[in-house]
Formats: sequence, structure tokens, C-alpha cells
Amino acid sequence: MQIQLGGENVELSAERTLWWPRKKSLFLSDVHLGKATHFRKAGMYISGKTGQKDLDRIAFQIRHHQPERLIFLGDLFHSEYNLEWEAFCDLRTYFKEVDFILVEGNHDIMDRAFYDRAGVRVLEEGYVEDGWEWRHHPSDEPKGLQLCGHLHPGVRLKGKARQSISLPCFVHEPNRFIFPAFGRLTGKRTYIGPEGTTYYPIAGTEILELQP
Repeated sequence: MQIQLGGENVELSAERTLWWPRKKSLFLSDVHLGKATHFRKAGMYISGKTGQKDLDRIAFQIRHHQPERLIFLGDLFHSEYNLEWEAFCDLRTYFKEVDFILVEGNHDIMDRAFYDRAGVRVLEEGYVEDGWEWRHHPSDEPKGLQLCGHLHPGVRLKGKARQSISLPCFVHEPNRFIFPAFGRLTGKRTYIGPEGTTYYPIAGTEILELQP
């Protein structure tokens, strides 16, 4: 879906990414790689294929858009090191020409040496470029148009027969744009923005537009 964001033409994907063509930059948030392995270590059974599927989705988006930069708005990896990080490093090696950038999130707790070895540049929250502020956590004092994640937003749609469904969504507030979580194990929370908010629910391979 093509939309206008901060005076720029951008493209939203049902794979939960945003493509900024003028800057050849691809944004996503809250991948939470390693979450399945982290849970299995705690005694919870979760398929080990989940993380690889998320990596495959990232690879597909890179091949499709051919970005110069891939920007993760926090929580790239879920917790401490496990073998899913090695799978990510394999992906990184395959796309050496792309600049991988991570805006540090609360789950990004591994030593900086891991990111250096993988060729991932780490930025602190609040980096501003062309009036867009890159963050993981939303801030009440935006420095421009704020791009962020962390909240895993969802919206509930209701039908005429009292049926309802909750869908992950992008959220466009007057001074903020919030990403849905990219990782499939992350879930979503119903989010209600201020007056003037536009929601972009993701229904399978389609993106809807909702202005309550």
C-alpha cells in the first residue's frame, strides 16, 4: 500500500515493513529472533522453524526492494545469545552490500561485540534524519515524525453480527508512526491512538485503512 508519510511517498507491506524509496531504506521492528529457542530452554515447546521463517521473510523483502539500508527499530534479538543468532549472521553474510542498522531496544541485551561481528551498526534511540526520528520506544517529546515500535499494536474490527477479529496494524498518529511487530511469535495488543489517528490493519496479504 502506498501512503504519504511526513511528505514522503512510502510503501507499507503486509509483511510488516515500510519501504522509503527516496532513501532506499527498508524499516521493520520487533523481530525478536531467538525467542523460540529462549522459550524452549525454559521448557516450553515452540517450533524451531519460526525464527528461520522470519529470516526468510526478511530475505524476501531485501530481494524485492533491493535496499541500501535495512533498519531495525529495536528488539532484533529477544534475549541472550543462542544459535538463532548464527542463522542471522548467515543472512547478513549473504547481503553484504546492505547496511544493517539497529536502533537499540530493551531486548537488545547482547554484548556489542556480537553486533560488530555480524556487521550491524547500532544506534541509540533518537537519531534524526530528514525530520524523521528513529526510536524503539515511543516518546512524548518527538523531534519530528517519530518512527517507533515496541507496542506491538493491533486493532479490533467488528462485524454486523457481533463477530470481531483482532489484527496487527501500523498506526499513524499526527506526529508518530508505530510499526507492528515483525516477528510471528510476538503477538499484538489493542492500541487506541489520539484523535486523528489512522490505522492500517494487516489482513493476510492485504492492508486495510481505518479512520475511526
